[in-house]
Amino acid sequence: MKLLLGLILIGLAVYINAWIGKRRFNRRNNAGIEEFEGYWASVRSETAERLAIFIGICAIFSGIPLVIYWLFHSGQFVLIWIISIFISANS
Repeated sequence: MKLLLGLILIGLAVYINAWIGKRRFNRRNNAGIEEFEGYWASVRSETAERLAIFIGICAIFSGIPLVIYWLFHSGQFVLIWIISIFISANS
C-alpha cells in the first residue's frame, strides 16, 4: 500500500509539473512572451500555478520517502543496490 501511494504521489507531482508547463507554453505568443487577458487573469493564473507547484513539492516529499520505506522494509533495496553497482561497474 505504501508503494502504491508513493508512486501515485510521485505521478501526481510529475503531472502537475507537465500541466503547468503546458499552461505556460499555451500562453506564449510568437515572440515568446506570456500574454494574459488582464491583470487579474495574470494574478489568478500565477496564484493557481504557485499553489499547484507547492502541492507538487509536497507530493514529491511525501511520495519518495514512502517508496524508500517500502524498499527498505520489503527487502527490495538490497536487490536494487546490487543491480545499481553492477550497472555502474559495466559503464
